[in-house]
Order: sequence, then C-alpha cells, then structure tokens
Amino acid sequence: MKLKDYQQEVLDVLAAYLKLLGEKQAKLEEERAQIDKIPEPVRTRVAELLAGSDPIGDTWKEVPDIPQRAAGLNEWTAIESEAGKPVPNVCLKVPTGGGKTLLAAHAVELLQVDWLRRQTGLALWIVPSQAIYAQTLAALKDRGNPLRQVLDRASAGKTLILEKDDRFTSADIDARLCIMVLMLQSARREEDKVLRMFRGGGDASFFPDETDKAAIDLAMAETPNLETYDLADSAMVGSVRCTLANVLRIVQPVVVLDEAHNAVSELGRRTLAKLNPRFILELTATPTAHSNVLVDVQGRALRDEEMIKLPVNVAVDIRGRWQDTLQAALDKLNELQAGADVYRGESGNYIRPILIVRVDYTGEKQRDKSIHVEDAVQWLVEKGNMNPGAIRRQTAERKELGDDDLMSDRSGVRVVVTKDALREGWDCPFAFVLAILSSGGGATALTQFIGRVLRQPYARLTGFDRNGVSLDQSYVFCTEKSVGKAVEHINKGLTGEGMGDLQSAIRATQLGQSTPQSTRVPIKRADEFMGRRVLLPRVLHKDAGEPEGWRDLDYEADVLGALDWDAVQWPGASTYNLVDDRTHRESRLVDIDAQGGFKDSAVQAEIGGGTPALVDRVDLVRRLTNVVPNPWQADRILSEALTTLRSRKATDDLIAAGRLTLAASMIDELSVAVDRQAETLFRAKIENGNISFRLVEPPLPIQLAEITVTGGVQALQRGDLTSLLKALYTPVLTSEVNGFEKDVALYLDDTKAVGWWWRIAARRDPWGLQGWRAHKVYPDFLVALDEGGRTARLLALETKGKHLNNPDTAYKRGLFNALEVGYSKAKAVGQMEMFGDAPDAVKFEIVFGGDGTDVWRPRVARALR
Repeated sequence: MKLKDYQQEVLDVLAAYLKLLGEKQAKLEEERAQIDKIPEPVRTRVAELLAGSDPIGDTWKEVPDIPQRAAGLNEWTAIESEAGKPVPNVCLKVPTGGGKTLLAAHAVELLQVDWLRRQTGLALWIVPSQAIYAQTLAALKDRGNPLRQVLDRASAGKTLILEKDDRFTSADIDARLCIMVLMLQSARREEDKVLRMFRGGGDASFFPDETDKAAIDLAMAETPNLETYDLADSAMVGSVRCTLANVLRIVQPVVVLDEAHNAVSELGRRTLAKLNPRFILELTATPTAHSNVLVDVQGRALRDEEMIKLPVNVAVDIRGRWQDTLQAALDKLNELQAGADVYRGESGNYIRPILIVRVDYTGEKQRDKSIHVEDAVQWLVEKGNMNPGAIRRQTAERKELGDDDLMSDRSGVRVVVTKDALREGWDCPFAFVLAILSSGGGATALTQFIGRVLRQPYARLTGFDRNGVSLDQSYVFCTEKSVGKAVEHINKGLTGEGMGDLQSAIRATQLGQSTPQSTRVPIKRADEFMGRRVLLPRVLHKDAGEPEGWRDLDYEADVLGALDWDAVQWPGASTYNLVDDRTHRESRLVDIDAQGGFKDSAVQAEIGGGTPALVDRVDLVRRLTNVVPNPWQADRILSEALTTLRSRKATDDLIAAGRLTLAASMIDELSVAVDRQAETLFRAKIENGNISFRLVEPPLPIQLAEITVTGGVQALQRGDLTSLLKALYTPVLTSEVNGFEKDVALYLDDTKAVGWWWRIAARRDPWGLQGWRAHKVYPDFLVALDEGGRTARLLALETKGKHLNNPDTAYKRGLFNALEVGYSKAKAVGQMEMFGDAPDAVKFEIVFGGDGTDVWRPRVARALR
C-alpha cells in the first residue's frame, strides 16, 4: 500500500529519531567497554561520568534538528522500567482516520530492524477496546492485508500473531517475530487488577528449572523484578513463576500503544514499566501531558490527502422530537443513496451510504424507557418503510454486525443503531450520516461519535455534488437547545479526534431551515489581479513529442530512469567489518570448588545459534530496493558486496548474523551515492539544456478552494485592520498560517516593491518545484517584485523555524541554487523571451524565525531589493 505523503513524513521522523538514539546508545556502550583500559584515578571519574550519561534524554534534545518533527517539543518525560533501565518512549500524534494502525506496523519494522537490528523477538500491540482488538487481530492474521505484509517484510516472512492465551516458547521468540495483540481496557483501574491479565501460564522454556538454585539466582540478577513462588503456592518456594508477565520481563518487548490516551495514565505507565519494555511507542490523536510527542499531524494533512469528509453539515432540532430528527436523517440517507447510484453508473465506483443512529437505552430491562434501540428500529420499519434486513443493532446485548464486510456490494446494511458500541474503533468509510436521538446525553454523544462519519470512502474525493447532495461531506442530525451548542460539542469532538485545526469546517442549520449558520468562503484571485498575467517558475524537461517541446519534469522517468544504475556500487565492501546482530545471552556454569566455595564461569551464546545461518538473499534484495528500485540492479549490487566480503574470509554464518546492520549500512551509503548521482544528472541536464527552469503561464484557477467556516470569517488583516492589498488569492485565513508565516505575510503586504504575493498551501495549490529527489518542494511564498509597471523579479520564499537548519534545508538550498543558475542560463540564450514581461531574475531565499524576534526581517529585506 502506497503511503500518503504525511504518513511517509511521520515514518521518516521516527527513523531519524531511532538512528540518532541508536548512535548515542552505541557510543555509550563502546565507551563503557573501553573503561578498563583507562588507568586510575581517571578511570573512576570516567566511570562516574558514564554512569550519569542519558543517551535517551540527550537524543530528545537533538530532535529539533530532525525535519518535520513536532513543533514546540515538551520537556522529556522519562520512564524507567521496574528493572531499573530507562525506556525510550515517544508519541506519534495522528488524527482519527489518519492510518495509525498502518503506521504502527511500519513503526514495528523500524524498531525491530533499524533500531534493534533483528527480525525476531516479541512486540506487544496494545489496544483499548474489543472493537479495535477484533479489527487489529483480523488484519494482522490476514496475509493479504497491508499491515501483515509490512510485518512479514520485517521478519523475512516469519511472523507469528499471538493472543494472550496462546502458548509460545523461547524458540518462537528466537526464530520468529511474534506480535501479541492485547486489550488493556483496565489500565485506569488498580494496578494489581491490571497485572492479573498477565498471570496466565508462561512456557517453561523461558525459565530456569525450579530445582536449579544457581540458575534461579542468575535469572533474578539479570531480571530483578521477576516474581517467584512463595509459601502460599504449591510450587517450590523461590523458583520463578511461570507467568506471561515474567516472560515479558525476560524478553523485554517493544510496546505499541494504539489509542494511547486510553492507557498512558500514571497507572498505565507504572503497569507497563513492570513489564520491562525496550521501547514504548504511543499512537493517538490526543496525547496526554506525559506523552513525548515526536510528530504532530494536523487535520489539514488528512484534508489535503482527501481522507476525510468535509465540511460537516449539522442540522439541529431545537424542539427535541427524536422522530423528526430521525426522519430528516433518513431523508438525507435516501438522497445520498440516490446520488451514490448515479455516481456508480458514471464512475463504476461503489458507495452505499450508511446511517448511524445513537439512542439512549438498550436491553430488555430498559424497554420502557425512551429512547430505546427498539423504538428507533420500530420507527425505521413502520414509518421509514425500511427493510428490517438493512438494519443492524450493535449494542452490549445484541452485536448484529458480527463479521459483516460493510464495504462489500453484497452487504445490504444501511442503518446501524447503537448506544456506545461505536464510540471508538469502528471504521466504516460508508458511514455518511449520524443521527443523535437523545433525551439527555446528546452533548456527549456528539463529541464522541463525530469521528465515525469522517472517513472518506477509498481515501479519495468523488467530486459528486449535485442538488445539495455531496458524497464528499458528512451529515449530522441532532436534538439540542441551540445550534451554537451543537457546534460547540462537535468542535470538541473534532479536537478529540486530533482535528482541532478543522473546527471551521462545520456548516450548521436549524432543522427545517435552509439558511446556514456558517459561511462557505471561496479562496479566489483578488479582483485587482484578475486580469494580470501571472507567470510561475516551473521545472521543465525537453520532450520532442510535446507540442511546445517541453513538459513538467517527471522524477521517476527523467531522474531515476536516467541514472546510470550500472555505475552504482557499494564501495564499503572492501573495508566493512561485519557486526553480529544476534542478541547474546550470558549463561553461567556454577559449581563448588575444592575449598567449598562457589565458582562460576560466564558463557556467551547467540540466541538462535548452534546451526549455521543462511544468507537470505531475497530479504536483503527487498531491503535494498528501498533505494535501488530495480531489483535486478539491487541483486547485482548485493552479489558484488557478498563476493567481496567472502574474499575477505567472511563466512555465510557471519554474514547472515550481521545482515541487518550490513543492509542498513549499504542503504545509507547507496542513498548518498544515488542522491549524489541524481544531483549531478540534474545539474548536467540544466547545463546541456534538457532541463530548463522557465516561467510559464499556467491556467491558474480563478477559485482555488472553498472552505467552510463557522461564525465570522477569520481572515488575515493588516496592522490597521484593513484588508490585505497584495495577496494574489484572498482571503488568507488565519487558520492556514502559523505565527511566523503571518508576520512574513504582513511584512510582504506592506512592502512597496512587492507587486503581489501568494501563500502556497502544499498539496492543494497547483504549484510546486520538482528537484532531484522524489518529493516536490513547496516554498511558503511566491512574491512578484514590480518595477516600472512590470514584474521585474520573482522571489520564492521559504520560512523555517529557528531549529530547522538541517539536511532537508540543505537540499532545498542546493535545489534553489541550481534553479537560479538554470533560469539565468535560459535567459542568457534567449529562451525566456516568449513573454515580453518575463522577470529579469528568479531568486530563492530561506529565512529562519518563529522565535518571537525580528531577526528574519533584514534577510527578507535584502531578498526584496
């Protein structure tokens, strides 16, 4: 499954963090290993310094240098396992519907392969509810599911999916990647009750024999928090309990917390610490105050990737008659179904809109109370003329959805009636309409249920919007005292889904009225620039087959496809020293010497050792294709590397044992080599005229977008509270710019030399710059500088927070430099004279700020001269 841009950015940040963390941890281990070589008294002082080292906390301090990391990192919140070891723990903040489960699978691969350098071991995948548990388990067990395919890639096809009561042995951990799915609903209860779920049987292969006191003592020394049998137990006193909790303490699993806000209370943290985790990864839309938020994905990212239905249309019945609310919701459902039928006939794409009905009561004992699930079902059948087979009750007493595939065209389900069973973890993109039939709990229901109707079918907009029926929007019908109160509750719900930045996307009306209480704001070309020629810099590639001989640069065809892959090699094979990735286990042989004292000797053995390992070429080639997309070339590079390593007396067993670190080293160096060759090719094509950086006059739309806002339009204004004078597209909504961007925008608008400026919204606006890397670059501002009534220069302006002077910024600087040279070259040979008013120069500038000072102003002022 191809990842969305923001999902790849999340994983890139996590990978960069893990790489930095691994380097710091390895450096500390290396320094500790060398301490015996230091003479006294310096050795003691060095040992004290190393004992106080904190590679985990130090890594967090350097996170601001990683591109795309969360803004405003909090102070590091440390977790220490009960065994006394610090535990790395970070949070990925991703809105509901943003693919947290898919990200979790990729994160497990990064943690296992990139950080721990292994393809075996145990990961705990903890979920908060039965619904999420069932969905996750089914997805991970399905070998055709993208989640399982990611894990199979991480394990080289040796994945074992486990539930809490499944038996597994130490041999399974040594030979396979075991993923145990757990439901930790009780994380907010008393700690001893939480831990009861881990008291099930643990396989004896993990524990020393109950009669071997020396082995028990050694196990307790290595894992101090193991639980042992006491006098109240029938087993031998002092021996290690055969429990799942003790297995986890010994294995030290990676822990993935899905919907982490349900588990990461102070109690939840203490509970997890008792299991000696190696790493805790949180995924949630609403982190707690204790979370170390590494990445913060905004709702706009999902909107721009067409993953959610917006705006949210809210119809409020202030009279409080649930029958009227349900009738209005059913009418909308029928309208949507009619639209879906037309859409299918035109596009072939199947959508069956579903209505979710939330009631107050369920169960036979509450049948006399209103509003009961049977009240809603009876009304739908008798008054709404619905087929009973199209209705499902999903309550604590009756779970009629079962294993229904609601996305299948064989399913006839059109209505789901529930109370609380769908509040969280229920995922059906066909759910378009939400009806809250409530006599008292409507406010809470609005907040908790809004996320159930936000996901867009197939994660792409349909474009179907006719006669007030849109298949790209969601619809909510409710009873409430006022429209404003309903909007307030939905806003709270959006914040709870991690989409607080999209609160303006609510269109509210009173049931039975047609006048909206919100405003649809078109982002349009400003009137003063409507007739003006707007030239945009574009990266073009020569193509004789095109009418004008040029087309937009295609990264895969014109860069990747043009590289000399036969020349790509891994030069490190002649000097690389193989590292054994296998986890080592130290055992001791204990005996009594001639004097009656204990004697012991340490023996180090590799987990899974004993049998020579085989080099898995398929797995290694698959990993190399991350940077060398042609598998034949990847296989050739691998063969050359293995031949060189073997010529240096490396055995297949040693190569196999160190394959993950070997692959990681090859990927790092090959990435640099491919990037360097791509840049050289790019610049050479500029030099020989095959790539040209030109100005074109694209058919820019008069209207870019239409955004729904509640209440007044919060448009950016000048300091004197007047409208912007020089924005190419207006209004510029305050929700679309951060504080630093706002300051720069107002500075540009107040500068005499500026003719117009355009705040570029990445992925939404039809402009970006393709370079020698895959992703386009979207400068924050494009500025036209006027002189004598014409555009004399164009300036592309990139704004960066003060901490973002990193490799990504370095790439943009290099690209901008190349493009400036390309534009100058085109001008020199007269290629730009197709437009009489073409600017004399196109410049690029990166400015740093956002720290509350005005240090950026002089740099922008120089760029505008």
